[in-house]
Amino acid sequence: MNFIIAIIKVVVVVFLGVVLLYIMKCIQYNELINFISFIKETYPYAIFAVLIGMLAKEKIEN
Repeated sequence: MNFIIAIIKVVVVVFLGVVLLYIMKCIQYNELINFISFIKETYPYAIFAVLIGMLAKEKIEN
């Protein structure tokens, strides 16, 4: 059960990070881009980076 809660937390945190990146990109280029396509191209990389970070943290703690 703790694992499922941890995964849900990761998904929410990564989504909020992707939304923040989207807002920063819109401000930087001064134009709106398609949010769905931005999520499709960014979200998998963000999930991968967070999972690698979680695994590294577990490795360091043990």
